[in-house]
Amino acid sequence: MYYSVPYECVREQVEIRLTPDLLEFYFKDVRIASHKRLTGDIGQYSTSVEHMPDHHRLYLDHNPQNNRDWAKSVGPSMEIFVDKILEENAEKKHYPF
Repeated sequence: MYYSVPYECVREQVEIRLTPDLLEFYFKDVRIASHKRLTGDIGQYSTSVEHMPDHHRLYLDHNPQNNRDWAKSVGPSMEIFVDKILEENAEKKHYPF
């Protein structure tokens, strides 16, 4: 399983305290994260948005509806352009509608 910690602590050595239901992560004796323990299929992720750097959080808002809303605020030509990109760009097709 994969659990997030604040990005400032990535690649740092942390202490993990386990209970049957919880994982707690400590850095220099300070708790920096806790996650409910995942069960089931191996390879699941538990990621807290607040652990991400600001520039990574911005990507969470990139989805087709938010892109269309922004395009509408710019004008009708931008709406047409963004719709065209979302319809034809294979890279964008993975976004949930």
